[in-house]
Amino acid sequence: MNYKGIVLLLLMGSWFSGTAYSQTYFVSTRVSGYVQLAVEDAAGATSACGGGTAGFGVLSDTVCLDLAANTIREIGSVTFAGGANITFEDGRIVAGSNGLQLVDANVTVNLSVPSALTFDTGVQPLLWVPAIQSYEFTATLGSVPITGSYSVVTGGQTYSGPLNYNLYTGMLLLFQQVATSSYPAFITLSGLRGGELQHPGPQLVYFTALDGLNIQLQAGEQDGTYSYGWNLGAIEAEMIPEPGSLALLSLGMCALSMVHRRRRQADTRSMPRP
Repeated sequence: MNYKGIVLLLLMGSWFSGTAYSQTYFVSTRVSGYVQLAVEDAAGATSACGGGTAGFGVLSDTVCLDLAANTIREIGSVTFAGGANITFEDGRIVAGSNGLQLVDANVTVNLSVPSALTFDTGVQPLLWVPAIQSYEFTATLGSVPITGSYSVVTGGQTYSGPLNYNLYTGMLLLFQQVATSSYPAFITLSGLRGGELQHPGPQLVYFTALDGLNIQLQAGEQDGTYSYGWNLGAIEAEMIPEPGSLALLSLGMCALSMVHRRRRQADTRSMPRP
């Protein structure tokens, strides 16, 4: 077989490998959204609370699409930044040894979040929806781990300790739809959403101080709930060539270069000499 035949076979092999049913795609983009970091004393007044926010940054998503098996999987991460330094005063009347008395407390809470959240949806089934000419599937972000510390000063005593808990963000949807009109080179992902959602916060700390003051620190603000949300429009993800495809393409280009070099040498030898 001549070099031209070899080149043709190599390039065709690369093309067929690139159009196989199982493909991997990648997309990286900024996403707008937040998670509220708030703490309240559920046993105190409605003003006994405070909070801040942590914001989402860059979403990096690797999508494994298998149209033969009718499945999809998302693996990736989203950067996360922010925290909360919360201070509020709490005071109420409690029953003491000398009868009813007003007891005051000063509460300080420091909260931080990881620099990035990772996710792996596992293999999810695809459902073809003719009305939108796209596949649909289910994928959610999960929960956000929170770390920090608390300090409560009341009756001349200080009560403190670490905080480690998760904020549920399961209604933050990852991409839920995939359109394949530009398949296999590109796919269009959409459906990442979830805005201004409210969820009850977990109880963090519960104790009764020596002065009789009950402390019930809970994640949330005023009504014991916190909010979160994010949103992103449709975006294209580009196919990641498989190593085999890249190798075939490289061999094809090398062979093509050899053909070109031999042709030039042949043309040089066939030129008439003076």
